[in-house]
Amino acid sequence: MTMTETPALPYAGTAGYSGSETSEAQVRLEAGDGTVKDRQDRALRMLTVEGRRGMTVAEFRAVTGLHHGKASSVLSTLHHDGLVARLLERRDKCAVYVRPNYVHGREVAPHGRRDPLHDYLQEWLERDEDGWSRSGRDPRGFTAGLRELTGYGAT
Repeated sequence: MTMTETPALPYAGTAGYSGSETSEAQVRLEAGDGTVKDRQDRALRMLTVEGRRGMTVAEFRAVTGLHHGKASSVLSTLHHDGLVARLLERRDKCAVYVRPNYVHGREVAPHGRRDPLHDYLQEWLERDEDGWSRSGRDPRGFTAGLRELTGYGAT
């Protein structure tokens, strides 16, 4: 993505919202009026200038004056679309974001949170022919494992 292309809008045509109607209306307005594109372009320019050092959300926020949620949303959305990388290293207790060409072999974090249900399903699919997981966890029935994770059907 060059800084003149359409902005990253990976969440139902938006940069993401909290779930309320008000939040959705605001992000749709910002996507339509160019606000999201301007913020994303600014972040990409700033990260290009910062180079290998990158920026944290706190640093981006301090320079732009954006509220934490807006600043975080800009970087997270760009990370979601692979336009920036989030390093595993920390600076002042914050993750560091860089343009992908400035990773230079450092460890990066995947986008999103770890989902225990996803992890369980992946583990179940990777069981050997005797039903043992590679992690060494005791074999258990599929339904029992899901019930343990979700609490659904628990007595």
